Amino acid sequence: MSKSNNQHKERYETLTMEYPEPVSIDTISIDVNGNVKMYSNGIEIRPVDVHYEKGYEGERKNRRTVSYGTEKMNVNIYSILGDYDYLIGLDTNSVGNESFSVGMIYRIYKDSMYESRGCLELISNICRLFDIRENGNEDSAELVALYELICFFQMGNMLHDFTDKKALFIIDHNLDSINDYNSQRLSLLKNNKDSLVPPNVHLMYAKADTNNDSIFNQIIAGCDQWANQLKNPEKRKEILLNENVSTVKSQHYIDNSKYHIIDSGIEYVDDLLLGLKIHYVDEEKNLDIIIHLMFKNEEGKTRTCARFFNMKAYIMCINFHGINALGLADLLKIGELSGKKYYFRCWISDIDDASFSKKVDYAIFAEK
Repeated sequence: MSKSNNQHKERYETLTMEYPEPVSIDTISIDVNGNVKMYSNGIEIRPVDVHYEKGYEGERKNRRTVSYGTEKMNVNIYSILGDYDYLIGLDTNSVGNESFSVGMIYRIYKDSMYESRGCLELISNICRLFDIRENGNEDSAELVALYELICFFQMGNMLHDFTDKKALFIIDHNLDSINDYNSQRLSLLKNNKDSLVPPNVHLMYAKADTNNDSIFNQIIAGCDQWANQLKNPEKRKEILLNENVSTVKSQHYIDNSKYHIIDSGIEYVDDLLLGLKIHYVDEEKNLDIIIHLMFKNEEGKTRTCARFFNMKAYIMCINFHGINALGLADLLKIGELSGKKYYFRCWISDIDDASFSKKVDYAIFAEK
């Protein structure tokens, strides 16, 4: 059956409620905002779990187009947005061993009507290229990309301040496992039992080829379109050079159980010859860290060279003059004090096309 036929099939919407024990419901009320209340002998009965589902009837079984768990008794598909600060879509495609993932991060404004697209603001596009063989072929490319994007969100204070924020992630795979991921009964990666969905992140399912069903389907369809374009080498180059796209080119996780951010910020570099000096002092811990970013043009590819001495880091950013957005792929070890190791990471981007000035989003990490 064609995708266009699926778009026009009649849709059903259901709320499935789970109660701790059998109960007889004699009255159901639905108000103008879609809030549902169930009563037994005049007493409101609250379920322990609620699941929203939208879909259409297929030839052999129902086909779900939107599916998510929620604490709200509400038939409005957008009511779930009020529980989160960010809405993040993610889609991954592969050619052979090479995989391409695209994430789209939206900020949710809670003072708007949720039916309106005006309540969502696109703040970041993230593209990632990786070889699935890096992960030993143990996990699907979709789950590897999902775990990395969750780690990126949890890290906070790099491109945006996500600290203490809640995010709703839209995916189009592993539908039957999403409840187990959300409840932490199942880890995302087979060889990493700590790769659990954190409490401030919730996964939902949306089908990409039914983008008329909801804004969730439209977002995942947009991610799918970008991920498909990345299969073309020329289109890939064009997308990755776009100033509004952040690229992650390395399979590196920030493990929140091992590291925490002790300092972060945004600085601007007007003179690339002088570079940027970042000075962090913690008098209580007798900690004094100096990081000097220097920029240099020479033959060869874009890369970094670093020297570390006595909690001082000298990092040479080579051929960073013409970049649009580039991050240091790995945590750079600065030094060790009292048995604790300290690391540095940053994203560097052009301010505009007319100048060579750079914006540096940085963070200093410490082992826990």
